[in-house]
Amino acid sequence: MSLNKKVISSTLALSLVFGGLMFGGSSVFAEKTKIHFNETYETPSYIIENWEAPEGLSKRDIVLSYMESKSNSFKLASESTKQNFKIIEEKKNEETGNYHFKLEQQYEGIPIFGADQTVALDETNNVTAYFGQVIPSLEHQNIITDAKITKEEAIDIFKNTLEEKIGTVESYDGLEVEEYIYEYENQFYYTYLVTASTVYPKVGYWHYFIDAISGDVVDSFNAAHEVTAFGQGVFGEKRKFEAQEYNGLYRLYDETRG
Repeated sequence: MSLNKKVISSTLALSLVFGGLMFGGSSVFAEKTKIHFNETYETPSYIIENWEAPEGLSKRDIVLSYMESKSNSFKLASESTKQNFKIIEEKKNEETGNYHFKLEQQYEGIPIFGADQTVALDETNNVTAYFGQVIPSLEHQNIITDAKITKEEAIDIFKNTLEEKIGTVESYDGLEVEEYIYEYENQFYYTYLVTASTVYPKVGYWHYFIDAISGDVVDSFNAAHEVTAFGQGVFGEKRKFEAQEYNGLYRLYDETRG
């Protein structure tokens, strides 16, 4: 999504990532439903509740059924909700018996950058918490997903564009390329996200979104400008987190998110 849209307050960012709703005893937080909405999309960014799971379903099916039950809140067509989400990670808290599932929203099988979610199940398989971002009404978007350039060509475009900007790079570290649907200035693009680190002639952890159709650079940024910041958690406690500078603002920085 547009980088400017991802700049959020430290209070909300920490509520989503660090709040005890994910990792503590879930039943305490589920006694009363709490919902916070994303200001841009007007869809839930976190929900704390006690959603009773249908009987006879596996944990993964419970997670997908939960997402389907929230299709109206997420502004998605209910018949396609399960198809739009993929579970990419599952973790169990051995002390509490709780499970945490990480999902990503997809469009025609392609992950949407920044649209990832986490759903928490308690020891009885009831859903106690959700946090993340869902991009609404994607079924109304006509996103072309027939790539005209290859990943190798996208890497060449990245290198040529970056070196025009900073000079000749002798060595790239951690060069990777992944497919994403990327929202920029209210338009969706099918892109290759090329990331790599450089030391000389300039230190950087570069992110370039290359249009998979035209080969144009849709957006780019250097994620090397990080600081340690402090904010307020869900329950008012002081929390430390890593922030990233972008256009004079700071945003929560977590490379584990898509």
